[in-house]
Amino acid sequence: MYFNSFYGHDIINFALDKGVKETEFLQERKALKRTAEQGHLSYSFTASLLEKAVSLSQDPHFGLHLGEYFDLKATAAVDDIMDRASTIGEAFSFAAQFSRLISDSMDCWLEEFQDQFMVVFEYKADWALQNGVAVQHNLDTALVCACKSLQRLSLQRHLPVLVQLPYPRPRQINEYYRIFNCRVEYRSKRATITFHRRLLDHPTVKGSPDLLNTLLVNARSSIANLPASPSLTNQVKKLILKQIQEDRFPKIIDLASKLGMGHRSLQRHLKREGTQFGKLVTDIKMELASKHLVENQQSIEEVAYLLGYSEASSFVRAFKQWKGITPGKFLRQSIPSQQFLK
Repeated sequence: MYFNSFYGHDIINFALDKGVKETEFLQERKALKRTAEQGHLSYSFTASLLEKAVSLSQDPHFGLHLGEYFDLKATAAVDDIMDRASTIGEAFSFAAQFSRLISDSMDCWLEEFQDQFMVVFEYKADWALQNGVAVQHNLDTALVCACKSLQRLSLQRHLPVLVQLPYPRPRQINEYYRIFNCRVEYRSKRATITFHRRLLDHPTVKGSPDLLNTLLVNARSSIANLPASPSLTNQVKKLILKQIQEDRFPKIIDLASKLGMGHRSLQRHLKREGTQFGKLVTDIKMELASKHLVENQQSIEEVAYLLGYSEASSFVRAFKQWKGITPGKFLRQSIPSQQFLK
């Protein structure tokens, strides 16, 4: 569960370009130096940094503008591969294949239709549970980068025909229409950006098969050395999160059936990956509880009901066991930072 460490520098440097003082990021710079050798940032660190940059820059469209105006070092390796592909279709296929060089926070793939092609972004469950500000702005950056890549590869200002966003309609939407200049749908089931299909066959401006082969060898080597998260655990987390958000509280028998196996077999596989079904459910419930309490400012009683607890006292006990403090104390400790972020 990681981001390329260059992304942290990109976020800070763009915030500085927007007038934020370097002293505001002293602790984050130190942390980035410590991770220089490893080259990866955790979800929690990246989400906190992005949320802070959005607040300090006072830019409600920080993610859009980061993708639009800033030359991202985090995407450089993938951009190089795209630039050397022979066609735009090949370039976007490579981008989806090697997106893990940037982060594993979202799965990315292409879907082709008769007249259109769509780039789909799907959150990993652990990233979806991070603060909503960071999740939204990171997606905004990815969507703008997809649009910019198409324009860079063709040297023409091709624009999407549709952008679908999984979050509610923001208060200010003019920047979405200025940048994408197309229909934008909010509260969609998926995050997507759609273009005309005929563009896939267009040759790229800098296509170079020899250099591309070298870049692909290096990329595959880098991918092989990236931290891998247990695949079955990720699938189970995604299903648990989806069911909880739909007020259908998960049972292991139901989830095992969706995965095409018996519940005892699922338990054994999860144990091999170092976890248990009950722990995954509890962890996701508590992460959602934190989000509901702080971001949505819902009462303890409301959160208990949303997460399927019959009584608020049962939720309080579970939260204290998980976090070490009561939901009320957790909320009071979070108030100063939330006021700072407004």
